[in-house]
Amino acid sequence: MKFKLITIIVILISIPAYAGNNIKGNYIKQNRLLEEEIKLSRKADIYFVFNISEKVIYIKSRGINLKELGIQDSGRWGNSVSVNSYKVKEKSTFIKPGRETIKPGNDTKKDTFELEALELKDMPSRYTIVLFGGATVFIRPSSQGIITATANAFYSSIKFFTHPLSMVWNTLKGSPYTAFDIVLNENDARALYWSLSNNSAIIVCI
Repeated sequence: MKFKLITIIVILISIPAYAGNNIKGNYIKQNRLLEEEIKLSRKADIYFVFNISEKVIYIKSRGINLKELGIQDSGRWGNSVSVNSYKVKEKSTFIKPGRETIKPGNDTKKDTFELEALELKDMPSRYTIVLFGGATVFIRPSSQGIITATANAFYSSIKFFTHPLSMVWNTLKGSPYTAFDIVLNENDARALYWSLSNNSAIIVCI
């Protein structure tokens, strides 16, 4: 009985301390996020806020939300990152979107032709975003059918082996390794790819 009473007292004492630390941590994180946004909002360039803890990606300009993309699932491998802005080094995908190449002199059997413009549906929904500083973001669509479900299962099995190997390799080299797996709605994943370009600014908040 005494042991139970002591246990309850310890728990009651520790809850306010834990809550206080949690509130302080959230305050610091929100303050850092605000500082980084103020820097980026001074320019008219579009920037991105990957708020993984709140499961949302914001596409913003001048501090105004242009679009919100809901994160359906996420995971992190390797080192944590502080709330900071990073530049996009490159974005890569297995098949890059592109227009049909028309070679001069080809007989198209038409007097005129219409140039095909790239649309949202032409964008990939599965790709990799490499940030300056070493962090990598892997974007994939949610499973909405047998094709995407099979592709996601294959993708997850590959990453299950490559992430740990990359962590070990970077540890041996003495460099940090951070990777994020983010699952979006298929159209949201395509919209993000369409909006991102090299040197785009991304604020990562976890």
